[in-house]
Amino acid sequence: SNFLHFLFQPLLRVLSNLTLKKAKAVVVINQHTKNILIKNGINPKKIYVIPPGVDLKKFKYVPFRSKNKEKMELLVVCYLLKRKGVDLIIKAIKKVITKNNKIILRIVGDGPQKENLEDLVKKLNLEDYIIFEGFVENLKIQDYYKKAHIFISMSRAESWGQMYLEAMASKLPIITTKNIGSVEIIKDGESGYLIEQADIESLAEKIIFLIENPEQIIFLGENAYRKVKRK
Repeated sequence: SNFLHFLFQPLLRVLSNLTLKKAKAVVVINQHTKNILIKNGINPKKIYVIPPGVDLKKFKYVPFRSKNKEKMELLVVCYLLKRKGVDLIIKAIKKVITKNNKIILRIVGDGPQKENLEDLVKKLNLEDYIIFEGFVENLKIQDYYKKAHIFISMSRAESWGQMYLEAMASKLPIITTKNIGSVEIIKDGESGYLIEQADIESLAEKIIFLIENPEQIIFLGENAYRKVKRK
């Protein structure tokens, strides 16, 4: 994202283009960035799309049937910025519990929005359903993926989204907004669901659907794992 911002600065963009045009090869992480470079006059033949990978040995999955059967665990992993849309997820949970209250949402991460989000949870009386896990070091993050049944993100913008790969490696279905990163990684209905920005109703509906149809959790999770392993 910093690179894209750099390109859009008038003077720096000129200098950047000169450098890129002289390069023998340019590596980008997604097709979206490649398209921008092509529009800026960079030869497409020397642009290579090489997305980041994920360590499948680190993110070992736990089979769905071996997980907590009393409560469905939903997982959010992100730095708590406003653009991450965690407030939208919290509001969706309020709708979900009117249909099924045997759920728990774990929010892994810290950030400037944490206090506001905690206040929102209290305001909506969701203390029994939402747990703020705070900052978790990278070596321990896989433990939360192992316990979860569904991974959720309502991020308004992601240039890639490494957490999607981590969830897929953990055989978790993903519900997320349409953004640059998600549409490159996730095919709607195949390894998860893509919903419109800020669509709380759709998020709640998808969560309820998966809770009521656990075989779909298994189906999407298996597809997600096969895709991340293949690519």
